Amino acid sequence: MTTGNLGILLFMEVFLMILAVIALPEFIQLSAKYTLLFHLAMTVLIGTIFWFTLQLLSITTVHVTITMIATFIVASVFAQLYNRFASSDSQPNETLAYAAYHDALTSVKNWSAFRDEFNRSFTANASTGLVIATLDIDHFKAINDQYGHLVGNQVLVVFANTMIEALRPYHFDNYFYRTGGEEFSIIFPRTDLATANMICDVCQAQIRQLKIPLQGNIISLTASIGLTEKQAHDRDATATFQRADHYLYLSKQHGRNRTTNTEFC
Repeated sequence: MTTGNLGILLFMEVFLMILAVIALPEFIQLSAKYTLLFHLAMTVLIGTIFWFTLQLLSITTVHVTITMIATFIVASVFAQLYNRFASSDSQPNETLAYAAYHDALTSVKNWSAFRDEFNRSFTANASTGLVIATLDIDHFKAINDQYGHLVGNQVLVVFANTMIEALRPYHFDNYFYRTGGEEFSIIFPRTDLATANMICDVCQAQIRQLKIPLQGNIISLTASIGLTEKQAHDRDATATFQRADHYLYLSKQHGRNRTTNTEFC
């Protein structure tokens, strides 16, 4: 093998290693959970390919073999170090992004996340079902007035956790948001009104079963829900949201502790 051919092989080895370890994970948007496994798999794959290339080209000299292996190791180490540095550098940005879209008290998504994701769902679900629920904890102000805001905060956390657990079997736990003080919302993409109503009934039952021991007392909760689906005449996501909010008001007006999805309760 000539020096030129060896140089080409070395260059290809370094290029493929950098491409596999640095560029590909970002291009395919690989999650951090699988990045290390992906790196190991690509390292083994590229190393194996170049080993067989050496055999096919009948490169048996010790000098060439050592050079190829050393180049492979250096390229692999460099790519791994670069990726770790880039990952550690991006962590503060990821922390800020998480904080911007999650409620600090309950850890569920906040109004900003709801607004962005509901607008996207409204646009994406042009021909498929889209349902939204707005929720409000009944008599929450009375809890704050009687027990104080710290107890009120504990109630909000328990309520949010209960809702997440109730929604998880239906895979809507990632579509639950705190949109105000004691106000929450659920987005149901690609879902019909009857299915969403059934899930809300399950959530209502879970909420009614709550018994929260605080300051020597047992606090029970109920919630009012307004539920609606996207309709053809809705000019934007705000129109759909406002109708759900109107149905929430009707639930409260007609005794609370219920779900309303029509003008007629």
